[in-house]
Amino acid sequence: MQKTEQFPKVKTLDVVLILLGAFLLLFTIAMIVVFVKFQAVPDTLITSVFACCGAEGGFMALIQTTKIKEKEETEDERID
Repeated sequence: MQKTEQFPKVKTLDVVLILLGAFLLLFTIAMIVVFVKFQAVPDTLITSVFACCGAEGGFMALIQTTKIKEKEETEDERID
């Protein structure tokens, strides 16, 4: 019988963070290319993109913090 390897479960928040980081990296490279070509960048677009990505990261942190607190509370209830 062949032994199957168990891979760790990939969490959704981890995938979203990786995609968010990749998007911001590609967006930054695209804005550098735009600057080199046109000697100007769309400041409002850049500010909006980074603000939205920052808000998304903040929401994900809030979700993770809430999950950790709920887990700790349920563990505390089991101990008592």
